[in-house]
Amino acid sequence: MTYGNIRSFCSSLLVPSTSASSSSSYRRPGRIPLNSITYYRSLLPSLPLPSPLSSANTKWSRLWSLVIPLSSRTVWYRALHLKIPTKSLLHRLMPQQHSSPLCTLCSGQVEEDLHHFLFTCSLKFQVWRSIFQTYISPLSLSDCDLVNQLVTTLACSDTPLIRVNHMPCTLLSTYQIFACTLLAVWQAHWRMVFDGILLFLPHSVLQRTIRSFSRLEDELRPDF
Repeated sequence: MTYGNIRSFCSSLLVPSTSASSSSSYRRPGRIPLNSITYYRSLLPSLPLPSPLSSANTKWSRLWSLVIPLSSRTVWYRALHLKIPTKSLLHRLMPQQHSSPLCTLCSGQVEEDLHHFLFTCSLKFQVWRSIFQTYISPLSLSDCDLVNQLVTTLACSDTPLIRVNHMPCTLLSTYQIFACTLLAVWQAHWRMVFDGILLFLPHSVLQRTIRSFSRLEDELRPDF
């Protein structure tokens, strides 16, 4: 079969022939042209109308509307869908490759679940506490209260933490502070795993977080 014949054959599959398109049966009212978007849409199953905007949908909309680094949005999205590769999850899915569900950073025998991976690991918690006291509120919350506040912020709560007015980085919201810190903790964790860095250094993570605050503020600052 020559190239011309192949082309004619393919065209006949996609576009009705001239004789067919000019026939009365093809142009009868109610007949949808086979090469139209309407015809292809008619092949799709009918879907129910969307339900009224729920609280969950509002929280998702809030997450998508935040002006934050794209990478931090990815980490946040994975956390909300419980897709963070914690030691606990990896041990359950691949016990041969991951023989223990325990955190490799903590000296104690602590299982690394989602909240431990993101917040309550002792080294990572140092980062969160320092960020909270420096950029959100100077109040000294108990460890339990601070973790609860972080978990609430992760869930895109309708009542986020209120920042104190005189704190640094006044252009950033609580959610933006949270997103940048979340990304810095995530990157430091996997740099330790993949680059063979033996220590998780809270001071280095704090410096990286502060630099991300400055970059985000520069993007938000209006040009004059």
